Amino acid sequence: MGFYNAPGGYIIGKVWKDPNAPNPAVVNFPDGTVACKLLFTTAPVDQVPYLKNDFEWQANVSTSSGGPRSIQTVRLLQVDVAVRDSRANSTTGWVFGTFVYDGNAAGATPWDRLEPVGLMWGNDPAVTEAVKTSTTHLVQIFINPAVGPPRHLAAPDD
Repeated sequence: MGFYNAPGGYIIGKVWKDPNAPNPAVVNFPDGTVACKLLFTTAPVDQVPYLKNDFEWQANVSTSSGGPRSIQTVRLLQVDVAVRDSRANSTTGWVFGTFVYDGNAAGATPWDRLEPVGLMWGNDPAVTEAVKTSTTHLVQIFINPAVGPPRHLAAPDD
């Protein structure tokens, strides 16, 4: 599920002004645009124990791509946030943050139990296939050492 604040929503509206002919040429998100994406899973707590004490919502979802939909229980897994910030213009112009749910974290609500995974404000152009991809080589990213690095950020032999 994704959301934009008012400045971002305005730009998305300009792109889709004609729903039969979207116009990506008008994309110029202003400073302060915020996009937020919530990711959910149908995995039960007995299979993913760190989802304990999470939100449980009912959603009309499919368990396979293009498969039939049905009402199922979903749990919040991850929240991604992107902020357009001109201070990052020398890289991507955006700052990205990811938070994961941790049922073992302190907090009175599931929102309080979201743990920051990291921040990214560039593409680390010096890191190529020829350079071992490891978070130690990345300089335009911060990975929370208490949470990561997630396996998908590490090289296969790490």
